[in-house]
Amino acid sequence: MNYKFSIIIPTFQRFSILKKTIRYFQNQQFCPKEYELIVIFDGRSDLKDSEKQFFSKFSRKLNIQTFFSPKQKGQAFCRNIGIYNSYGKYLLFIDDDTLPGKKLLIEHLRLLETDTNVSSLGVVKTISSKKTIKDPFTFLSENSLSQLFVPSGIDLKPEDVYTGNLAIKKIKDIYFNDTVFNAYGYEDVYFGKELIDKGCRIIKNNSAMVYHMKQHKRSTFIKRSIELGKSHEKWDCGSLKKIKRNKMFEDPDCGKLFNNDLKRLIYYKKVKDYNFSC
Repeated sequence: MNYKFSIIIPTFQRFSILKKTIRYFQNQQFCPKEYELIVIFDGRSDLKDSEKQFFSKFSRKLNIQTFFSPKQKGQAFCRNIGIYNSYGKYLLFIDDDTLPGKKLLIEHLRLLETDTNVSSLGVVKTISSKKTIKDPFTFLSENSLSQLFVPSGIDLKPEDVYTGNLAIKKIKDIYFNDTVFNAYGYEDVYFGKELIDKGCRIIKNNSAMVYHMKQHKRSTFIKRSIELGKSHEKWDCGSLKKIKRNKMFEDPDCGKLFNNDLKRLIYYKKVKDYNFSC
């Protein structure tokens, strides 16, 4: 079994959203025999009967593999399961709540085939609503510097990498660090560092688009910020080789950083500038 793409999707407790993502792959302007979907269920050991029926139905149209991590181990661990069990020449990492654009695979492939050492970082576009525009927490959680301002064709640094829409050539012995980064945050930055260390360029590709369905409220924004803070502290603890990375702008008008042991809560009032580093 050799495919052009293996699409790796970790998921945790939101099958109703995952179903939409899988359904949308039927609309790809790409031969379904040329790619496989690898779905990894975190914190589960089996499927319900209704879920089995869903996969049975769509397996007639799409190549789908399902895997399970009985204990909740996090996205990095699940993506590693997907990498290990993949048969594609290229790997595409997306989230379980992102809808693929019709030309997603075509546009990633177009860039990947320009050079053997190129990776393609696509765009994750939030499905807009009035709430998205009015609520700064939703806006900040769904957007980053590389999402908003970086044009196609630009070489990116590890701190610009996110795994919601990243396509790479399958490389021997490259995995996510799932022992240190087993919660939200920094597992993608570390993975970007690993790619670059192996001589791979990470190129922004604004033509490869996915659409993010989930929009964060204040409560989930705060929860994710705390998880990100814990991962940030792990990055700072000295167990990993540091790289130059982005740091939240510490300014009374922009936001405050509250440190409580490993918990770092980032609370924004408004954003003046995204270009900060340490």
